Amino acid sequence: AVEGRARLARAVVDAVGEEIARRVPGIVQREGDRGAWLSFAGSPGVLVPCRDMDGRIAALKVRRRDDDPREGARYLYVTSAKAGGASAPSVLHVPELAREILDNAPGGAARLVVTEGELKADVVSALSGDAVCSIPGVGSWRLALDAAARWRPRAVCVALDMDAMRNPVVARAADSLVNALRAAGHAASLARWNPRFKGLDDYLVARRRGEV
Repeated sequence: AVEGRARLARAVVDAVGEEIARRVPGIVQREGDRGAWLSFAGSPGVLVPCRDMDGRIAALKVRRRDDDPREGARYLYVTSAKAGGASAPSVLHVPELAREILDNAPGGAARLVVTEGELKADVVSALSGDAVCSIPGVGSWRLALDAAARWRPRAVCVALDMDAMRNPVVARAADSLVNALRAAGHAASLARWNPRFKGLDDYLVARRRGEV
């Protein structure tokens, strides 16, 4: 939303105090004719919480609106860096449903799926029943090793978008993650599906609709 940002910042201040609030990525100070006030940064769009392995919201991302005319990444971290404030950490995202599966599976979860993108991880966890975590980008593939080491699933499946896998940089990152997982003693594999479906979430939705 464009409106209500000052109210959102005030809610954060009321919850944790102004000193701590100013260290929260996204909280920024604005200046105007009536003085200074705290507000909330970030592009308009869908706000996505990035949850760490303990379930804490460690960062926020925005999926920019489809009608946003600006070029560049569709998903952006909410940060105060341009205003001299806090930067958002790059974190492994573990959806609440996935963490529940991982924490409560007797003898360990059957499978951990690693993908890229927070919303994709949420959707795939809900549609597949698997525990799914997501790396924030292929250059951060090592973050997935921490989840595998913590929960020791019986298998780890790396499932990056099929179109992205045609990029040599992405393909090398996926191979590096699989090899590192195997070196750490995990049964790891690279997922493949019909390439007319970009992401694993797209494939699962099509399968649910009977299109596969």
